[in-house]
Amino acid sequence: MLLNRSNNVLGIASLSKGGISGTVTDVRIILQYALKSNASSILVAHNHPSENKEPSEADVMITRKIKEAVIAWI
Repeated sequence: MLLNRSNNVLGIASLSKGGISGTVTDVRIILQYALKSNASSILVAHNHPSENKEPSEADVMITRKIKEAVIAWI
């Protein structure tokens, strides 16, 4: 979800669609969408088809990569 400074939604983008065991997420594409829409902030979310609410190691790693990329960007 791409937001402006007033937290109004500029757009929603589905950036990855996976199978039962996982998906591929490219941080560069996430930031590309944010930059092209002049977003001031982004919300990133995903679901777990298994209904397991605990983040996997892959979830933690991609969250860390997104955070590091955003910090480097600003």
